[in-house]
Amino acid sequence: MLDFFGYASADAFARGYDFTNLEPFTLVAFDASGGLKIDELKWDGRQLFHSRKGSAQPCIWSSVTLYTPAVVATREGWFHEWQRENPRLEAEEIWRFHHTAHGDRRNDFVMERPNGLLTFSVMQVEQRGDCLRLAYQDLQTGEEWRYRVL
Repeated sequence: MLDFFGYASADAFARGYDFTNLEPFTLVAFDASGGLKIDELKWDGRQLFHSRKGSAQPCIWSSVTLYTPAVVATREGWFHEWQRENPRLEAEEIWRFHHTAHGDRRNDFVMERPNGLLTFSVMQVEQRGDCLRLAYQDLQTGEEWRYRVL
């Protein structure tokens, strides 16, 4: 969805772009100008849903092309349950959460489906002050990289 970058904001994109004939998608846009804003745009093939998330509000996103609305709700439930059990949102705890299995290989955070579709990697970006830290794991090889970006 590279066309997004031709617009001044997520609002302008949502109002001005013609989504006709596009495959469904979820786009999460972060805008740090004038304070952090997080916009979620979901296109279901017929209608665009645009919402703004609070920057201090923990969120989880699931692909509209991979998961049914019922499965998205289940995954959100797993996330909210984990939040209740882990009120301090620490990077390492979040990293472990993304590797948690719930007994549903087709829809787990690390999923694997009979048709060969699977989660290929896990990536996390953490901001601490002026520093960004990137963690990446290739789930096929098990290799993991952690970098300080700024």
